[in-house]
Amino acid sequence: KGALKNIDNSLVEAANNLGCSGIKCFFKVVIPLIMPTLLAAALLVFMRSFADFGTPMLIGEGYRTFPVVFYPESITVIAIVVTTVVFLAQKYVSNKNAFSLNALHPIEEKAPKGLAGFLAHAASYLVVGIAILPQIYVSYTSFKKTEGKIFVPGYSLESYASAFGKLGRSIQNTIIIPICALVIIVLLAIMIAYLVVRRKNALTSTVDIISMI
Repeated sequence: KGALKNIDNSLVEAANNLGCSGIKCFFKVVIPLIMPTLLAAALLVFMRSFADFGTPMLIGEGYRTFPVVFYPESITVIAIVVTTVVFLAQKYVSNKNAFSLNALHPIEEKAPKGLAGFLAHAASYLVVGIAILPQIYVSYTSFKKTEGKIFVPGYSLESYASAFGKLGRSIQNTIIIPICALVIIVLLAIMIAYLVVRRKNALTSTVDIISMI
């Protein structure tokens, strides 16, 4: 949304005057203009997916993905190498397509109506629905009865009683440590972002690369 808000609508109007409109204009004009942002978003999605250990290990019952395989083998250096290659490739393509725009005449938002509105909402809800399925599944199974690590018929609050009774300190640490880490990460991110954007040189670019890796 931020990228689209920075597009000057006069570029789209010029494309329309030259016979490029609709879907063709979207792919020929709009997509190239927001490509750096799309690449940045794609990198974030890749990082999150590539590093996801909990979902395949716990919900997928050990389904073999990259993090599940390398976690017990202590071969994380491979993950660092792969991540570095992907990041450098993304950075190269982004820099190649980077340019600045002044949206003096920004694109106006229009609410889709009729079938288009229905399809837009359906697509959005589908994506969000798939994204929250793991949380729904974990919440559901937390109420199921268990014998050891095996689910048995019926529902109860035994899992919650066991968790808070035996793992009180662990749950406390799970909340406190990430909050402390989050504060540190935000402060570091602000400082690094300021250096990279406001003090652009070879050193700050190196800091940017190291921080992402």
